[in-house]
Amino acid sequence: MTSLLLAVAVHGQLSYSLKWEPKKGETHVYEIFIKDKETSVEAAVEHKVTEVKSDGTYTVQSRSLGALIRFGAEEIRDDRPSETTAEFDAFGQLQEISGGTAGPAKYRNALLMRFVAPHVPVKVNDAWTYARNTAKPTGLSAIGVTYSLKAVKDSIAEVTFVFTEKGGEFPQTATGTWWVDVRNGLPQRLEAKVKNFVGSESPETTVTLALRRPIR
Repeated sequence: MTSLLLAVAVHGQLSYSLKWEPKKGETHVYEIFIKDKETSVEAAVEHKVTEVKSDGTYTVQSRSLGALIRFGAEEIRDDRPSETTAEFDAFGQLQEISGGTAGPAKYRNALLMRFVAPHVPVKVNDAWTYARNTAKPTGLSAIGVTYSLKAVKDSIAEVTFVFTEKGGEFPQTATGTWWVDVRNGLPQRLEAKVKNFVGSESPETTVTLALRRPIR
């Protein structure tokens, strides 16, 4: 049994790793939904693992599969090709983005939509934190995230979180839930409310954000 199956009994309770161990060549597609009072966006992104190092660090190449943007009754289709490459540590912590426009805005969105696994297995009602204090690239604020494992049902963990940027004129804050497959550590779905979402037409806008793997 691998560590990712993680259902080891500890004092009569099950503990879960929630840590993804990617394999080179592995590919996953996620649909993204963003909505505020005026605008909605539906998009799809393909993530392909291009490298896995001995220390667990891995590299993912992300490719846009298109987006549909709605402003009231108006619709705009965006099928422009877009690719970026990002490196993560063994627990899913973002290290660096390269390719395309890898400025602060791209980092802010990537950090918001990233699940970071705990460093030790957790039980239901356990909590853990993730902090990123580096200012790389220039202009990027530090962030803090608190996660809490609320339940596990049918091999899917329900993890709530609070995300906070610690600086900047209009810092992003978010609350929401991740659903993670405990058998392999792969995030399946995200739902969140985000204030000051990067890319909003005006500051202090609250959007609903959803991320999910499509059913095949």
